Amino acid sequence: VSKYILRDDVRNHGSGNAGLTNFYRTFGGPLTLVVILCDVLKAVVAVLLGSWLLGTAAGANGYAASAQISAMWALFGEYWAAVFCLLGH
Repeated sequence: VSKYILRDDVRNHGSGNAGLTNFYRTFGGPLTLVVILCDVLKAVVAVLLGSWLLGTAAGANGYAASAQISAMWALFGEYWAAVFCLLGH
């Protein structure tokens, strides 16, 4: 957000971190909401992708004999994607 909208790199200010707290301290208010929405959207896309990948892979490999098992694999993909979102953040 700081690089493309404000034409300034947040890492050159404050603590030098590219995180939300440094962005808020450096640039303040309204654009902080854009940063939060981008972080949330990034996590939602990752969880949906994990669900789709494992749900599709389970069905394609014959593991999903029923819809319930396919849903279980999709949920497993969501959990793993969420764990890796937390670890990566």
